[in-house]
Amino acid sequence: MSQPSPYHSDPLFGERAQAALRELNGELDPLRAATKLQAELEPELARRCAELHQLRLRSRSRFPNEFPLFMTAPGLSRASSEAAANARAAHILERLPRARVSDATCGIGADAMALCRAGARVIASDIDSFLVACTQANLHAWGHEAHVVVADCRRHPASADVLVLDPDRRPNGERTLDPARWSPPLSVALELAGRHEGACIKLAPAMDTGRAELPHDLSHHWEWVSVNRSLVELCLWTGSLATQEGHHATLVRDGAVLARYSGSPVPIDPLPEVALDSPRFLHDPDPCLVRSRLLGTLAAELDLRGLHPMIALLAGEAPAQSPFLDTFRVLGSAHLDKRRVRELLRAHDVGAIEVRKRGHPDPAEVLAKRFKGPGTRRGTLFVVRLESGHRAYLAEAHPAQMVGDEGFEPTTSSL
Repeated sequence: MSQPSPYHSDPLFGERAQAALRELNGELDPLRAATKLQAELEPELARRCAELHQLRLRSRSRFPNEFPLFMTAPGLSRASSEAAANARAAHILERLPRARVSDATCGIGADAMALCRAGARVIASDIDSFLVACTQANLHAWGHEAHVVVADCRRHPASADVLVLDPDRRPNGERTLDPARWSPPLSVALELAGRHEGACIKLAPAMDTGRAELPHDLSHHWEWVSVNRSLVELCLWTGSLATQEGHHATLVRDGAVLARYSGSPVPIDPLPEVALDSPRFLHDPDPCLVRSRLLGTLAAELDLRGLHPMIALLAGEAPAQSPFLDTFRVLGSAHLDKRRVRELLRAHDVGAIEVRKRGHPDPAEVLAKRFKGPGTRRGTLFVVRLESGHRAYLAEAHPAQMVGDEGFEPTTSSL
């Protein structure tokens, strides 16, 4: 049975609270914001508005256009970014243009908003009545129409062609990768998916897909999604929404899908040991390619080799033409010894460095300070664990690549 949400009764959604929040005008100082709200509202409502204001500020980087106005901290942490939700909605509407879509664990409504933007007929529901109220308010704020209801996804009151489901992976407040402990468990999510023409089950990117016991007759594919070089989602697509079976990697940049790649995982051929000191080019892969285990597949297509079986870094004799790889020309290399590395940097007039590390225990920022050179130019230093020990490669971005600090993940150390 569905239950009413507190959208029309909770004062947080009322005009007094929203007027007070608007008057903050993006105030960044939490203390000043709280003081202003306390002057306008009763203490408990002022406290809740202050929390909401901080969440709105946090959300803007993930929602540059249609940002949610109402949310909770757990709801925001689980919500797909605007770019990822848009990509998912576009795939659904491309495969099933007239589908009625049930966002059955809608949270704060990020997917429901994206589906509405794409032109879908949407049923948004959640077992949490306050989150449903947030979804109602967020859809209303941006002029979207959808059927919104409080309901358990296992006993949904309305029929739909497509199911979008995001199992709660913190059912007791602690994150777990055990599918049997999710809410609903993955087995239940798969059973629900089987009742629909197509479904998308959102999963943790770090999940071992080998642990998923899928029905033998279930048409499906796995998709790993990265946004601006940050791995954000793993999606299991089923039924009519599944395309070529296997692993898929999707690259989202600047709010739009830049590239897709699919195939079956294959091992990465290693670079001969004699060539490890002086590869001509290094290719730094996007994390969605790594996690999908398609790095070896792409490497074989582009005639690239791995520096180490457990290190996500490729080498080649020529620049790679793939949006999934950041390509660097190697200027020189040295064993990871402070004196030798500084000599290498001095020879190329390099001072400040950006470190991209693979397999080293120290943070990239610590390594950047430790090995900073005496020169005037800024360089990129790859610190890589090899069988013979750690080695440093001084490199520069290839002119064909748009490489910068955006999306750089300095803590990535291995596959």
